[in-house]
Amino acid sequence: MKFRRSFFAVTLATFAGVGVFAGFNQSTIAASWHRGTPKALRGSWTHKDKAPLGSDAITVTRNKLDWASSGMQAHNIRNPRWKYLGNRKYVIDGYETFHPYTKKGFHEKTVLGRRGHHLVMYRSVHSKSGTYFHRS
Repeated sequence: MKFRRSFFAVTLATFAGVGVFAGFNQSTIAASWHRGTPKALRGSWTHKDKAPLGSDAITVTRNKLDWASSGMQAHNIRNPRWKYLGNRKYVIDGYETFHPYTKKGFHEKTVLGRRGHHLVMYRSVHSKSGTYFHRS
């Protein structure tokens, strides 16, 4: 009789514990930073300026991001890693190998996204608008 009561008590406690913990719906999140660049952004992209300076170009490959503006020094981001922000928006973090003013490399964060068939370069993580690029 005692064995039966104790078995019943242990079983009841187990199911009660499982029921309590099953009520907490925690979503598991994998590692949020990934190496390389997202596949959705890869390719060559251009933006035609209305100003007489020309155009901007972005080239995204698996392990680098190059951004060149007409008449300016190109930005070359190497060893990138990326994080998905939601709504087809990504932050890309990497090391820019050379800067013309400091003559040394530095850490660079760029926010890129996709809207339809366009690539969008945002000013910051919280920006709603940005510069639109199309495939070249």
